[in-house]
Amino acid sequence: MGNKDAAMVAGRGVVEINFTSGKKLTLNNVLHVPDIRKNLVSASLMCKNGLKIVLEGNNCIVSKNDIFVENGYSCDGMYKLSVNNKDDVNSLYIVDSFDV
Repeated sequence: MGNKDAAMVAGRGVVEINFTSGKKLTLNNVLHVPDIRKNLVSASLMCKNGLKIVLEGNNCIVSKNDIFVENGYSCDGMYKLSVNNKDDVNSLYIVDSFDV
C-alpha cells in the first residue's frame, strides 16, 4: 500500500459498479482487501477492462468506447468517483498502481 504496509487479500472476483450517471460497469479480477477502508480501483485495472481515463487538472473523465461513463475530481491525492451502491458505500477512488 502507499504507506508500505501490507494487507491480506481475502479474495478476487468480479464487481459491478453503478455510477450516479446511471451507467454500470463490470470489473474483472478485482481484489477484496477488508482492511482498506475506501473502495480503491486501480487505473490500470480499469484500462484493462476497456475504459479510458482522462485526467485534466483536478478532473477525471471515465469513458468506454467513446461513451461517457462518469466524471470525478481530485481528493487527497486520488480521484474520487460517485457510485450508487446498496451497501451504503457512495464513492470509489482511482489509484494509479498497487502492490499486493
